[in-house]
Amino acid sequence: MANKHRIYEVARRFDVSSEAMVNLLKEMDLPVKNHMSSIDDETVERVRAKFESEKEAVKHAEGEKKKKLEEARRARRVQAREQAEKAGKEKEEKEKAESAATMEKAPEEAAPKVARKPKPASAPGAARPPAGTARPAPAARPAASADGGTAPPAGRRRRRRRR
Repeated sequence: MANKHRIYEVARRFDVSSEAMVNLLKEMDLPVKNHMSSIDDETVERVRAKFESEKEAVKHAEGEKKKKLEEARRARRVQAREQAEKAGKEKEEKEKAESAATMEKAPEEAAPKVARKPKPASAPGAARPPAGTARPAPAARPAASADGGTAPPAGRRRRRRRR
C-alpha cells in the first residue's frame, strides 16, 4: 500500500510554502483542495522531479546572467583603461606644448619673482611665547553658595533617594 503524505509536509521538505505547493499540484492537474490534502508516494516523486528540473533551469539562467554581468564588467574596465590612456597622452602632449612655449621665451621676458615681506608682529613689543610652552591654568571658580559649596547651584534641585 502506498504511503500518504500531507501537502504541507511535502512543502516543508522542499522548503516552499504550502500555498505554492498546492498551486504546483493544481498545475500538474492533480485534485487538490488545500494544504491538508493527501498525496501518495508516486505524486511526491513527480513533484521532486519537477523541482529538480526547475532548479536546474534556475541554475542555468543564473549562470548565463553571471556571464553577461562579467562581460559587461570587462567591457567597462577596458573602456576605462582606454580613456585613462587617452587622457594621459593628451596631458603629455599639452605639457610638451607648454614646455616648448616657455623654452621659446627669453629669460628676460619671464616675469621676475617678487619676494614677500615678512609679517609684522600683532603688537609692537608683545612677543608670543615659544611653541610647546604650557598655558596658564584657568582661574578658580567661586563657591556656589555661602555655606561652603554644599548646596546645589541655583535652579537645580537635589533628588532624594527613596528607600
